[in-house]
Formats: sequence, C-alpha cells, structure tokens
Amino acid sequence: MRRNFPQNNQAGHDLLQILFLSKRGTSRAVLASDILSKILCDPSTIKFKVSFRGVTKVYDQCPVDNRNAFNHSSFNPRRISRFADAGDLEMSDLVITLDQESRDFTKLHRLGGKVYPISLFLPPGYPEFIGDPYDRGESNSAEERHGEIIEAIQCGCEGIKSFLDSSVMA
Repeated sequence: MRRNFPQNNQAGHDLLQILFLSKRGTSRAVLASDILSKILCDPSTIKFKVSFRGVTKVYDQCPVDNRNAFNHSSFNPRRISRFADAGDLEMSDLVITLDQESRDFTKLHRLGGKVYPISLFLPPGYPEFIGDPYDRGESNSAEERHGEIIEAIQCGCEGIKSFLDSSVMA
C-alpha cells in the first residue's frame, strides 16, 4: 500500500521537518535522529531537518545518554534532551514515535502533520516499539540491549528513507 505524504510541508518552508519522539529524548530519539540525518545527507534529495524530543517533562534539559557514543560513530553526546512542546509538533511535517509513551503523547497533543509509529517502517518480526535502554530486564546484557536498539533504529530509518523516496520524491 502506498502511503501519501504532504507535498507541501506544514510550516510552508522548503525543509521537510522530521521529529523523533521517545519517552525521555535522551537516547533512542537522539540516535534515530543521527542515523536518519546520516542516511538523508545525499545533496540530490530534498532538504530535511531531523530533530528529537522527549515526551516526559521531568527529562527536559537532561544530558543525552553517553552509552550510545561508544556504539555509533555519529552520536554526539554533548546535546541535551528537550521536552516536546506544541510548537515542535506543529512545525513538524512527520513525527515518528519510538515507544508507547510518545505515541500516547501525540494522541493528546498533535496539531498537524503526519504521525507514524516506528513499527510502520520496520519489517515483520520486529517489536512494535524500540525497547527502552533502561528497562532491559535480566534476559540480556546492556551491550546486547543497546545492540538490539541500534539495529532496530537503523532498520527503521532505512524504512523511513524508502517511504520518503516513494512518497515525497516521487
């Protein structure tokens, strides 16, 4: 099924704004933003601005999780988390939710644009949401958990690129 994407972005500017949301905005959303930015850096495509936010106010202005800096070369650990406000949501043409909390947040606060869960861009067999790096249980090590998160985010970002290629640039 072909998914339609707005040809003219919500804010009327020449950038297509993509926003990743997660519970804290300190790990998964940051990593997804970095990976998608790297994938979309081809100068022949339309211009994109990829950003990240958290949906839990208590994590506003917190340092990002530095553990990912060891697992992905494009990760910049000096950034801080930001709480997603109405302006962030309104200015975004595409919002990608990475977890249950961010999906619930968009149901309550979304004003315009398109909202999609990351699972829409993942192949069958992946979980509905990207796992929380702080909630790994005892079934695997922190390194294994982060490896699973990075793999799922990379795969999802490739799916987002395919979606954009077929929807925006067609």
